[in-house]
Amino acid sequence: DKNRRDILGRIRSVFLSRSVREIGQGAFKNCSRLEYVLVPGTCEKIGDRTFSGCSAMTGVTLPQKIERIGNGLFFGCKALENIELPEEVTEIGDLAFSGCEHITYIQMPEGVKKIGRKAFSGCRYLMYISFPDSLEDVGQDAFRNAMWYTGRPDGVIYAGRCAVGYKGKNREVTISDRCVSISPGAFTNNEWISSVTVPEGVRRIGAEAFWNCSRLGSVKLPETLEDMGDHSFAGCRMLKEINIPKGLKKINEFAFSGCIVLGSVELPEDLEVIERDAFRACQNFHSIILPPHLKRIDDEAFAGCENLGEIIIPDSVEEIDERAFA
Repeated sequence: DKNRRDILGRIRSVFLSRSVREIGQGAFKNCSRLEYVLVPGTCEKIGDRTFSGCSAMTGVTLPQKIERIGNGLFFGCKALENIELPEEVTEIGDLAFSGCEHITYIQMPEGVKKIGRKAFSGCRYLMYISFPDSLEDVGQDAFRNAMWYTGRPDGVIYAGRCAVGYKGKNREVTISDRCVSISPGAFTNNEWISSVTVPEGVRRIGAEAFWNCSRLGSVKLPETLEDMGDHSFAGCRMLKEINIPKGLKKINEFAFSGCIVLGSVELPEDLEVIERDAFRACQNFHSIILPPHLKRIDDEAFAGCENLGEIIIPDSVEEIDERAFA
């Protein structure tokens, strides 16, 4: 209520006692005049959005025991300047530093494995970032409108060993052999790329990674691939050739939806699930042999495959949802 907002608006600094072990979710959210917080080294956990909306905060001391920078922890902290991340941090959550306009550099400690969606979006003066080799997963638009990202040269943009975006008009793209993952939306809506080679060692392709790449005709995927996100190749209407690696156990939702010239795919032997709309409107399919360990075909998985004349379903299948072949 209004009284609470007035009280929060008067707080300028906070010093927490050494007895504090945890700070709850949103504890100091929207303390609009809060300038500085000293968190004691005894604190082991800080909840999501704890300092969200603290637009006047210029500094904060974080304890070394913190392992996760929570979702939206410093969201909208426009005045926050450079911050030292604890050495124990392994994950930076969604929107963690989004809108922190005055941060100019980030030194990520070795051990950080994941950066969430839009974690540094809107950090327009963020020029330098040090990425550890431990980084395996970067969320969609993690560096959107950050100076570090906009200043990258043409080609595939990497955050450490993760491909997070692409600039330029090259037709053929080869991902670096150091790469371990491709971020969600990394190549979304690209109008130039015609072929992509993903090297061995890449374990994950994020959701919508190649969504609506209108000229993409061929893709070579590695056998190390373990996960391919929703809509990963949806809308690639010129896609003719793609291999699906043996290690995949699931074809995600809308993965190849709208790939209207894709003639056939060899599904991996260990595949267990074909999720909803996975091959929707693949109009050039004529026949398909489903693998021997398949257990489930979800709703409208092959809907709109109007030229599909032959389907061989193995005895292993336990469930076929409504309209699977509508």
